[in-house]
Amino acid sequence: MGKPVDPLLGEGLIAIALRVAPRDVVFVRAILEAHEGLGTLFATSGGEVTLATTPSQLAALEELVRDLAREVTVLSTSAPVLG
Repeated sequence: MGKPVDPLLGEGLIAIALRVAPRDVVFVRAILEAHEGLGTLFATSGGEVTLATTPSQLAALEELVRDLAREVTVLSTSAPVLG
């Protein structure tokens, strides 16, 4: 993966790191934005993205990641990390 970056999350937020094909980042962002209020996406480089949400939305975000894996190739994913 890429080089470490400064923390993006404030206290109380949870992040899931994904690596998808670079061409799929815009699709992933569009799907997340269509689920208004579910979370936000930070793109670092290439296909490396971080999805951030609140603890109350974590289960829904994890379900979305599983659904995304049916539409695009998810090369890797991390366990949720509390900010």
